[in-house]
Amino acid sequence: MLIDTQTLYDLEILHTEDDGTPVFHLINQTKTTGGSYRLRDKLMHPPGSYELLIEQQEAIRYFSENHDQFHLPANDIQMKAIEEYFTSNIEVVANDHWITSVQFCLSDIASFRFLKSSLPEVIRFAAMLQQMIRKDTSELPLILKQIEHQLQLIEGDASFQSIKDINREQAISFHHCLKADRALRTVLKEPFMALIDAYYELDALLSMAVTTVRLKFQFPEIINTGQPLFQVEAMYHPLLKNAIPACVDMNQERNFIFLTGANMSGKTTFLKTIGLSVYFAHLGMGVPAKKARIAYVDRLITGITFTDNIAIGYSYFFSEVKRIRQLAVALHNGERVFSIFDELFRGTNIKDAVEASTTIMQQLLPWKDDLFIISSHLTEISPKIMPFSNVQFLCFESFIKDGKPSFTYTLQEGVSTMRLGMKIIENEGINQLLVRKMP
Repeated sequence: MLIDTQTLYDLEILHTEDDGTPVFHLINQTKTTGGSYRLRDKLMHPPGSYELLIEQQEAIRYFSENHDQFHLPANDIQMKAIEEYFTSNIEVVANDHWITSVQFCLSDIASFRFLKSSLPEVIRFAAMLQQMIRKDTSELPLILKQIEHQLQLIEGDASFQSIKDINREQAISFHHCLKADRALRTVLKEPFMALIDAYYELDALLSMAVTTVRLKFQFPEIINTGQPLFQVEAMYHPLLKNAIPACVDMNQERNFIFLTGANMSGKTTFLKTIGLSVYFAHLGMGVPAKKARIAYVDRLITGITFTDNIAIGYSYFFSEVKRIRQLAVALHNGERVFSIFDELFRGTNIKDAVEASTTIMQQLLPWKDDLFIISSHLTEISPKIMPFSNVQFLCFESFIKDGKPSFTYTLQEGVSTMRLGMKIIENEGINQLLVRKMP
């Protein structure tokens, strides 16, 4: 699934506008810096096909069911030391001759000491991974098979067999040390670098699995029939305490949701919750819901938070227009799209907003192989899209209690006509503050 910077920003994946918690911090349980970088990359680039998604989901499911059996044997300090060893620019001795080793030590004793201290760590790293893999006898996910394959390449090399006992030797000659280093950083460098890369991948996948277990997410059934589907039961936002769950059922016959509700009624949070559920599902993780069936989509497009872009001369309204155009291009190119927009065309006057929103929605409604959710305060739009049978009208109701706005935060069918803007302004005492006192 494709996801861009705007959607990452809208769903607060890597950053938040305030002091809130980004989704990355929620998920990041990695043990190494390399694993953390790999996790960030995975969040920015979900699997690019249905097959890759299922492969990643199966791996995360496996680790979530067996997470107690897998403890990464090398910590961050050890991994940095091992990576530094294999990426160092210290010259490898040209041959295994004794005199060559002597010349190296005499010319650069500091480098020799670094190499000598690194060798046991490298050998121990391979041994610990071998032990971890051997603990499991059931069918392994691909990442563990990749680690096992690299270990077999390393173990099967005759030069490694001659140096793997270094850890058990009380003293090692400088000649033996440099001979071992030459083997590790020439013949065995490629499989060891692949092993390090796989280790970071494992760290990231374990982090996603642990988060799924810790937050009690449920793995969705991912559908790939070509028809749109988003069925979730008791869905909630993972960063909200005491969140009120919601159920949503979208399919080819009901693939368009028009969402209404007063300010602060919960519309934007609901939209972000749906976006996160689609996003988590396409990462291969569990989703914050009791149960879910979700169709694979090629792209998730959101339009929730817009700003003026002074650097390139975009106004707020033009930023909205450009985002709608990106959606249109994706649809035109035949991509399966899940799109979520909050308050279309807020950057223009009400008359133009109603006309533009209605036009765009009427043009989107015939696209029944995709899923659309659009929220709006402009209830004038409702009658104009009512004739389309694939529209669901949903809302968050609110009411006035003791002179103050009150919210249910419960998703309902229908169109909300409640307007609370002036009541909120009144309750904040703005009118009284702006009354100018006569001198």
